[in-house]
Amino acid sequence: HLLLGRGEEQTGGRDKDSILADTMEAVIGATFLSAGPDAATDLVLRLTQPLLAEPERYGAAMDPKTSLQELAARVGSLPPQYSVVASGPDHDRRFTATVVVGDVMTNGDGTSKKTAEMAAALSAWHAINNRA
Repeated sequence: HLLLGRGEEQTGGRDKDSILADTMEAVIGATFLSAGPDAATDLVLRLTQPLLAEPERYGAAMDPKTSLQELAARVGSLPPQYSVVASGPDHDRRFTATVVVGDVMTNGDGTSKKTAEMAAALSAWHAINNRA
């Protein structure tokens, strides 16, 4: 559970990577302080080992734009082409990105151009990877 201020709540703070990363860091730090280094290490390993078990799949989740570009090259497709459209008022802007790779076209949404492009790239990566 996160306790956010009203302004942060209204501007999508629950989905901000920086806030989520800071929260995770605090949980790991609290575990270290309350239960010691072994418990903190166990926690980190439990959270990260699934990522290490399937590096290609989770690599795409960590850096979907690079993973999509690499996959497009592997399957002989042209590089991904992105377009982004913004909507909503300035204080609550939403972005929709479209990525085209060969005959695959997917969309992604986010509170920034970057997150929208990443969501579109991850969706395209899954679509192309499932074919291959």
